[in-house]
Parts: sequence; C-alpha cells; structure tokens
Amino acid sequence: MWMIQGPASARSCKIPLALRVFGLKSYSTKTFDPLRILFCGSDEFSIASLKALHAYHLKHPERISSIDVVCRPGKRVGRGLKQIREVSFGRFVPPRILNGAKYGGLNVHPSILPNFRGPAPLHHTLLAGETNTGVTVQTLHHKNFDHGTILSQTPAPGFNVPNPDSCTVLELQSFVAPKGAQMLVESIDKGLYVPPLKDVGWCSAEDERELTHACKINPEDRHIKWAEWTSTDIRRRNRVIGPLWSKAACATSSANEPPSFQQKRVIFTDTEEVDPPFESQSFRELPGLPFTDASPSDEPGTGSLYVYTADCKVHRINRMKVEGQKDSAALPAARKARMIGEQTLQHGNGELTPFHDSLV
Repeated sequence: MWMIQGPASARSCKIPLALRVFGLKSYSTKTFDPLRILFCGSDEFSIASLKALHAYHLKHPERISSIDVVCRPGKRVGRGLKQIREVSFGRFVPPRILNGAKYGGLNVHPSILPNFRGPAPLHHTLLAGETNTGVTVQTLHHKNFDHGTILSQTPAPGFNVPNPDSCTVLELQSFVAPKGAQMLVESIDKGLYVPPLKDVGWCSAEDERELTHACKINPEDRHIKWAEWTSTDIRRRNRVIGPLWSKAACATSSANEPPSFQQKRVIFTDTEEVDPPFESQSFRELPGLPFTDASPSDEPGTGSLYVYTADCKVHRINRMKVEGQKDSAALPAARKARMIGEQTLQHGNGELTPFHDSLV
C-alpha cells in the first residue's frame, strides 16, 4: 500500500506547499501488482495529485486497486477564529508505518530539489525573483523533510514561472500542481519506487552551498527592513506575503509635557512606487523616514504620505492601519496617531511636516 502525505504549510500564507507519498505493501511480491494507496492531505496542491491518482486508478486498476484518504481537520483562523482553512498533513509518518512500507515513501515537492528545500518553496521561489522552477518526486527520509532520493524531477533549468513580475503564490501553485501530479503518476507507472532506486538529482555537495532554504513564512518576514530593502524587494514581498508592516514612534505626551513616545505597529494596506514629490537629499539619505508634502495649515485631505526605500525610490503610502485604529487613508491616520511632529521644515517653495522618527 502507498501513503501520500502533504507538507506543513506556512502559517501566514494559507496555502500548501508539497506532497508526500509512502509505499507500504503490495498484494504480492510482484513488482507491478496492484497497490493500495493511503492518501494523506486535503489542500489544493495535494488534491491535484489525488485526482490524478484516482484517474489513473480507474484507467489502470491492475496497478492501483484502492485509494483511501486521511486528512487533518480544518484549522480555525482569522479574527474570532470564524474562518476554517484546509491544512496539509504536515507531520512525519510514524516510524512503525514507514518502516513497514515495502517501498518506502514518496514526496512531490514544487521545486527542483534540493534547491528551495523546506515548507515554503513556492513563496521563496517568488521572493528570490526566480523566473524558472520545477517539481520533484523523491523518497521520504526517515528523519528530515525533503532529504530523500530524487527519483524524477523537471530537467534544469526548469519551466518558466508564469508572469514572474506579477505572479502570486496561488497562481504559481495552480501552475505547478498539475505538473507535480503528472510526475507522480508517471513515477508510479514506471515503477520508479521499486528498488534498486536510481538517484537522478543534479546537485553536488559543492552546489548545496549556494542553495536557498525555503523556511516557513512568519510575521517577521513582513517586517520591512528600510535600510536594506529596495523598492523591488518591498513590492515583491507585498505581492507574495503582504501586507507588510513596520513600527512608528507616536507621541503620547501633551504639548506642555516632556516628549514621550510609544512604538505602534503600522500595517501598509495600499502603497505604490511614485516619482518624488520634490527633491530632498536629506530624505533620500534616510530610508524609512516618512514625510508629507502637506503643511499643518492645509485643508484636511490635502497632501500624501511618502517614504524612501534603500535604493532611493519613493513609495506613496495610500492607506495603512495604525495599531489601535481602523484601516484608513494614510496621512489622516498618521496625524491621528500623532506620528507627526509639531515643528516644520522649510524646503523649496513649501512647508514640509516631518515625522518624529523613522519607521523601524
């Protein structure tokens, strides 16, 4: 019998990332006697392989006699835990099961392993700006994810990522899932799981030094590093794992008291790269320092909020959510949170209102 298991998904990204398969026992000692399959997983990436296996089972009952499915219960997420998200199996198979498998286990992974080994290969493929990717079928390792024998994989350099400058994780998943499902079925059809196994991997020990580990995505990955991230980095991360966030110093003392500030989280829900509203070397040299082209005397709703990135590009912050507030237009939200100082700076033909401190 075969077992197929999905991987752990990145918590913040809400989608699955790989598929695992285990061979437990056939009805006889013949290499191609019918297999009983236990499929573990319920996410979209896994379901593509399940559908492909079912179609193959109907067409070739002499190869697959049955398919049973195991899935984890949906996970409650979001505010009030009112939404239910399907999750991957995300667990190592107990040794007693894996050790009892006649053919061991298989894993379908959406990258050209061992590159982007880990629970979030689709996310890291896009974050790295890769224009090519692929899929891999490998055996299951007893102790480590994605360290098994590679039985089949997309030949280098892989297939093209669709619209790499705008592709989302869900779009990439929809693109690679059927390719992984097809490779799994072909691997079963060719009997690649039957010993002696042939490793077709491309990577040498020296190559592994240059590989990217596709670690789990967490909230800190959305925390902007203003001194390091370019405009491309920010736009790409917002597309792949956004919305991004930072912290700002907000005044808590009154006008007659000594300055007192509190760090509040700011989530950027709508930003875009724009031309600078004016030339200012001081702001260019301080990425992450928010500024506005409005003065305190301007009518409400006048002016916008801007910030320079590490490569001296300007992003206009259209909307944001300051901790303790609702999502709203950025400049009024900044004023309400008292992110803006009372003093003004003279520049060019108009007054500019500086913020208390850089975003961090």
